[in-house]
Amino acid sequence: MTDKPTLGDKLIALKERSGLTLSNIAKAAGYRSPSSIQRYFSPDYDAEYLPGSLAAKLEEALIGYGDPLIVRDDIVRLTEIGFMLDRQYIHPARVDLRRRVQTEYTCSGTYPSGSYRGEAEEFVINDAPLAAFAAPAHLALRHIEALYVTTTSMAPRYGLGEVVFFDTDRPASIGEDVVVWLKSAVYEDSDTNRVAILGRFVGRSRAGVEIEVLTPPSRFVIEAEEINAVMPILAARELLPDA
Repeated sequence: MTDKPTLGDKLIALKERSGLTLSNIAKAAGYRSPSSIQRYFSPDYDAEYLPGSLAAKLEEALIGYGDPLIVRDDIVRLTEIGFMLDRQYIHPARVDLRRRVQTEYTCSGTYPSGSYRGEAEEFVINDAPLAAFAAPAHLALRHIEALYVTTTSMAPRYGLGEVVFFDTDRPASIGEDVVVWLKSAVYEDSDTNRVAILGRFVGRSRAGVEIEVLTPPSRFVIEAEEINAVMPILAARELLPDA
């Protein structure tokens, strides 16, 4: 009989799954050095659950990495909510691990901002909403956003001025169209702008993700350290309730 894994063991497993070093995680989480979080990533760390403040920072550092991709639920399961669920103190049906219920989707404006290594058009998502759409009940527990297309990298699939909806929680699968949120020195400290590209998710490795665009046709790899998130674009069948 094996010992039950400690909370530290679970964090180590997430780190290994992400492919990131402790230094990478500490930097992305806003810590000055890996020594600030080293004690948590140890088999000896046997707390009952993660402090909420630490969990929030680890979400920023780990979500979107790994194979399979790490999602918010993987982190929340290590917090007090997961602790209570495991001990059946609360019923799973009464808990939304994403901790958000949407009544509407906000649609953001975008504008072209240059080129990603000459391979695809970059654009800036301005988070000040231009419009809103009522969220259907079957998607109320998912965090979905929308944007206006202002680049031609995925034309004719997505034309200028079209609205695309994307899921910021669900991990993208190979073969899906995606919004890739890039890390940008220009908007690194901005809460209202995000630099991104549209493309098709065609592969992944420890080095990064492979993206395909249609106009002009191209395939290229975006390194993991350049990515904030890879967010799947919802197909029409996902937006519509089951008949």
